[in-house]
Amino acid sequence: MIHYFGDIHQPLHSVSRYTADYPNGDMGGNLFTIDPMGPVGDTADNLHALWDSVVSTMIGKDPQQPLDNEDWDYLTETAVDIM
Repeated sequence: MIHYFGDIHQPLHSVSRYTADYPNGDMGGNLFTIDPMGPVGDTADNLHALWDSVVSTMIGKDPQQPLDNEDWDYLTETAVDIM
């Protein structure tokens, strides 16, 4: 369930860019490469990864799974603040 709820923020899961260069689509931005930049460093080298990184950059933390109680508390407080 965590994965599905996390995917709600990712519009690239429901679209694909079809062009002459990508006749079969760009796999939701995974094949749309970008130059790594900014606070995400070289971890975001495609549009999909860049979009995914926005949330962790915005909240200042990139919790690893499985989440521990401290991470759950942090994410809950952050979600409440954003709302």
